[in-house]
Amino acid sequence: MVDLISNLPDEILGKILSLVPTKVAASTSVLSKRWRNLLGLIDSLCFDEPEEAESGSHRFFDFLDKTFALLSESPIIKKLSLSHIPTSGRDDDYSRVNRWIWTALERGLSELQLHATPTLSRCLSIERSVHEQHTGEAHTLR
Repeated sequence: MVDLISNLPDEILGKILSLVPTKVAASTSVLSKRWRNLLGLIDSLCFDEPEEAESGSHRFFDFLDKTFALLSESPIIKKLSLSHIPTSGRDDDYSRVNRWIWTALERGLSELQLHATPTLSRCLSIERSVHEQHTGEAHTLR
């Protein structure tokens, strides 16, 4: 069997990986050395894993932390989708979610889809107001 997809340019592979859930895209890094650093080319992040989030919120949060760390060199993040965000009500949970959103905002985020508890949403709306004051840009939470 011939692997034709690996011969595509990095930019094309990054676009393809942007179309699948981020967990799947991240798992491609173990396929070969060729795929190891392609995660940084993803411009659309989708963390909509209800069963993963519910089974162990700390493991889910750790996965998101590691993914965002790998994306530290990513030039742009156009879309971020966060669903089923488990929170224990601890301030640490809220600060982690805020950090992920700020990382995406710093990289040009234009679309944020957030499905969160009312408590978490109130916490994040404060951060959105601060961002609007700082940059003059408004972002819509859907």
